[in-house]
Amino acid sequence: MPRTFIHGDCLAKNVHVRTTKEGLTLAPLDWGSAGWGLPATDLGQLGLPYRHLPPAVPDYATYLSVVLDRWPGFDMQIVQQLANLGQMFWSLEAISRSVPEFDYKEARIERIMNKFDVYRSVLADTIRAARWEN
Repeated sequence: MPRTFIHGDCLAKNVHVRTTKEGLTLAPLDWGSAGWGLPATDLGQLGLPYRHLPPAVPDYATYLSVVLDRWPGFDMQIVQQLANLGQMFWSLEAISRSVPEFDYKEARIERIMNKFDVYRSVLADTIRAARWEN
């Protein structure tokens, strides 16, 4: 899988759809995590829940139709696998960032545990989707 330029924080809060004279366009915001990497990062983040909104349903078929010219061996199964891996990586990285919050005197334990519940749910869903559980 070739590396490509990725957004790196491709969550619902950072990707907006606008209507212009030419039609629908994407307006990605907050490029602070952008760089070279695997598209799994962005593909996975697009389908994650954000705050109390339901998870988005990314149009992976359109993504596939665009990248096939560049990556002819791609298929929908690979795109789905990359999205699952991206969600797993995001969950593990988010857990890693949240653990030090317990050390602060002002830590809101309930808030931290609510975030962990989201991460646990995402990990469980992606493992089920990957069919890695018994």
